Amino acid sequence: MPSDAARAEMFAQQTGEVYLDLLEVSNPQLASPLYFVNNTQAIVSNGKTYEPAIFTFNLPNTKVGGSTKASFTISNIDRRAVELARSVSTPLQLTGMTIRASLPDVYEAGPIIFSLREVKWTEQSLTGTLYDDIDGGMAVPKLTFNPADFPGLY
Repeated sequence: MPSDAARAEMFAQQTGEVYLDLLEVSNPQLASPLYFVNNTQAIVSNGKTYEPAIFTFNLPNTKVGGSTKASFTISNIDRRAVELARSVSTPLQLTGMTIRASLPDVYEAGPIIFSLREVKWTEQSLTGTLYDDIDGGMAVPKLTFNPADFPGLY
């Protein structure tokens, strides 16, 4: 949950604050976790150095006919992502956090933990579906609210 200071900045007409998404990628088959920041420069947060990378967490689409699953996409320009996906035989665990650049040791959101499955890649990006393993490996979201299953909502 964002701090009071972060909320004030978010609702301000202007702010000089920069919010950064951090990503920790882990798996028992990796020698050590990998750390990425959605930024052009590396940053140190809580004693860990996060390397620059381009990535997005894609929330489910609320439009009719849109995707009902959350997904994750990371740039594959330097081939690190595909090498990482190929190096393991079990799903990668992704831990996401959001920080303010001025206070990199304070998480404004997260950590949120998912496993990455159904991985596909092209020469430009790697994409996979996010699963919440805490609730039995269900895809995010667990339910799809549609007229057939929830007629009272429509």
